[in-house]
Amino acid sequence: MKGKLTVLMITAFVDMLGLAMIIPLLPFYATKMGASATIVGVLIAAFSIAQLASAPIWGKFSDRYGRRPALLSGLLVSAVAYVIFAYASTLWLLLLSRIVQGFGGGTIGVVQAYVADASDPNDRAKSLGWLSAATSFGAVVGPAIGSGLIHWGHHAPGIASAIFCVLISIFAGIYLRESRDDTPVTSEHEVVRQTGSGAVWSVLDTIGTENMMNSALGDVTKLTSYETLKKRLRSSRYVMNFGSGVRFDLDVITSDNMTAAGLSTLVQAGMMFRKSQATGVEKSALEDMSVNSDSNQLKVHFKSDEKQFQTLIGSDLFAAMIR
Repeated sequence: MKGKLTVLMITAFVDMLGLAMIIPLLPFYATKMGASATIVGVLIAAFSIAQLASAPIWGKFSDRYGRRPALLSGLLVSAVAYVIFAYASTLWLLLLSRIVQGFGGGTIGVVQAYVADASDPNDRAKSLGWLSAATSFGAVVGPAIGSGLIHWGHHAPGIASAIFCVLISIFAGIYLRESRDDTPVTSEHEVVRQTGSGAVWSVLDTIGTENMMNSALGDVTKLTSYETLKKRLRSSRYVMNFGSGVRFDLDVITSDNMTAAGLSTLVQAGMMFRKSQATGVEKSALEDMSVNSDSNQLKVHFKSDEKQFQTLIGSDLFAAMIR
């Protein structure tokens, strides 16, 4: 994640740099064209309104086509907006440039989603903090650069901002990989594709996953909280490897992080309940079993030697898991 975060920080910094370069100049440009204080306020607000309106559109676009295409498209849209700003000769063109800038700036949520996709859950807050710091730094140095560029001509700040956007889009296009290639899978078809070379015991769809969890959890399924969680189950897979002893891994795909965490808690409660009624072999297996959640996945891991596993095959616990 470190390399991708660095690329994102540079991208966010330069993107904000271009925006901040023209902000101090906007009131002067507008008043020179005859704008009143109210019109200047409208021009400033137009960016935020367009950004607010476009953010859900960019979010939907990124969910469908990927974070990277959305981010690159937003940068190029911003570049067009800065060119319009550079050559705006009327208030209407100035307003148009601000609206287009806001539309391109709506990808800020996409950048944050990229970080959420690509970062480890334990480092996610820190990664978002670094991204915010890079963006803030761009807002700090941008006005100074924009004010300095005005000495090169009326068009210079807008053209420079556009060039920055084009250059950073090329940079991101080369070095930024699609984040969703690293995100947890969400369907049984993707589970099959990502199982790799391990020995696949079973791949289940939503109904099969629900039946398996009902069987494995037993009386825990009678809890009200489970009734809510089971509606958010998506698919699951078993993978068994026999290279060194027996290794059993179960991944249950859910709709979101909170569901996976809640399901993990219920499975751990179910394990404690089963221990009270388990045989010696089953208790040993339950003690060797680890249960946790990672993003939107519940992960169950168990490892034993072949002798212990052969004994466990005939147990009620094993039958419940594979039923």
